[in-house]
Amino acid sequence: MYHSFPYSVQRWDAIRYLILYNMGGMYVDFDYECLRPFDSYITQEDKCYFAMEPEGHCRTAGKDICFNNALMITPPGHPFFEKVISHLQTTPLTYTENKFRDVMSSTGPYMLTNLYEKTENKDNIYLFPAEQVSPWLKHETQDLLAGTADEKLLEKKLENAIAVHYFLGSWL
Repeated sequence: MYHSFPYSVQRWDAIRYLILYNMGGMYVDFDYECLRPFDSYITQEDKCYFAMEPEGHCRTAGKDICFNNALMITPPGHPFFEKVISHLQTTPLTYTENKFRDVMSSTGPYMLTNLYEKTENKDNIYLFPAEQVSPWLKHETQDLLAGTADEKLLEKKLENAIAVHYFLGSWL
């Protein structure tokens, strides 16, 4: 499975899932900034946790909800991660000419969201609201980094945030 992926980022995604399934723990991309400790937000040791994407990103993906694989927390052997690994092992890869869409759908956030939507018992999966872990849209982070952002608006969006995802997408 690992060697069948044409893009390195797909192998990185698969490794994340395998390590988290086997060892448990917290995975966070380098383009995340933690504003507060997560300890008080991880309330149940048997759950896995994912970061929701902002609503605008979901609309772009044609989804009601979507979450990412840039922030994941899980105990070892969690059933959802087992489902993810099984899916990667058994689902044939299909590709277009769009690397972003291919990666997102095969090993990335769209794949995770699709599996979540098909999961009957979601009681052991917690989705952090976007306001807490992805309060800004991708274009807002780009504006901030370029020095053209409405900083008061962005600061207001941080009121409930425990982390910020900058959506740098270096894999693209």
